[in-house]
Amino acid sequence: MKRALLCMLAVIAVAACGKSEQAVPKSLADANLEGRQWNEDDFRLAAHVSMKQAADLQPVFVDYWKRGDATGAVNASDPLLVTLQAWNDQHDSRYAERFRPCKLAVSYAMEQAIATYHGYGFDTATSRFEENRKACLAL
Repeated sequence: MKRALLCMLAVIAVAACGKSEQAVPKSLADANLEGRQWNEDDFRLAAHVSMKQAADLQPVFVDYWKRGDATGAVNASDPLLVTLQAWNDQHDSRYAERFRPCKLAVSYAMEQAIATYHGYGFDTATSRFEENRKACLAL
C-alpha cells in the first residue's frame, strides 16, 4: 500500500514538473517583458525564462565549440543577446541588484558563444554561468 502511494505521488510530481516546464515562455517577448520596466513579478518571470533559454542553448554551444564552428555559435546566441539587452534595460530598477545573478548568467552564456568565436575560455564561461544560474534560480 505504501509503495503504491509513493508511486502515485511520484507520477503526480513528474506530471507537475512537466506542466511547469511547459508553462515557461521561450523568450522574454513571448512573456511580454520586452520594451518596458519590470516589477518584482516580472523579474521573477524573466529569471525563469532567461535561465531556461540559456540552459536550452548550452548543448548547442557545446556542439559548436567541439566542431570549431564560430559562426554557428554566434548565430545561435542571437536570442540570448536580445535577452541580455532586456536585462540591461532594467539597470535603474530597484530590483536590479537582487536579480543581478540572473543578468550575469545570461551574460556568461553569451560569453560562451563569444569564447567559441575567439577560440578561448569556454570552460571558464561555463562554470561562471552555472554558478550564477544556480544563484538566480534560488531567488
